[in-house]
Amino acid sequence: MQISLSEILEGLLEFAPQVNSPSEILSAAGNYIVVLNDGCSLPAAGDDVVMERYKGRRVIYTGSSTNLKNRIGHDHLKGHSSFSTFRISLGCLLGFKQLHRDRIPDHKHYRFSSEDEAALSIWIRSNLLFYYKETSSPKDIETALIESLNPPMNLDGNEAPINSEFRAMLKKLRSEKPV
Repeated sequence: MQISLSEILEGLLEFAPQVNSPSEILSAAGNYIVVLNDGCSLPAAGDDVVMERYKGRRVIYTGSSTNLKNRIGHDHLKGHSSFSTFRISLGCLLGFKQLHRDRIPDHKHYRFSSEDEAALSIWIRSNLLFYYKETSSPKDIETALIESLNPPMNLDGNEAPINSEFRAMLKKLRSEKPV
């Protein structure tokens, strides 16, 4: 049974990091959409980046999780970037330099300096809103959201020609890792 985009988007709950507490987010499997607040812009995104809208706001990313509260409230908002590819991408767009996560590099996990991580958390809280809901098949729905909304920051599974130059630039920024 195929689910329509309108069915997927129906009933999404809003989480505004500026006013809501992460404790309000469901501890359930589900999907989420990240949008820019009114008047905010995606760093390093030129005028050529096309963004679909949800509730009038530009969609930049979508994801899925087995625990929405942990993923949004911790990993994306206040965690460090080694747990969130979304944070790594945003940090790279903001010009932060990646560091190895631990003292012994494993060449798989990276983060930013403590100062950059704090600045990134502030940027996210000031510029973004999250919409989420519990779903029974988060990965399938994430695929449908990527195909329908073409969020410019979703690199995996996004093969649309729209925003391909932006995604290539973002992949290049993300590949600039410490030696």
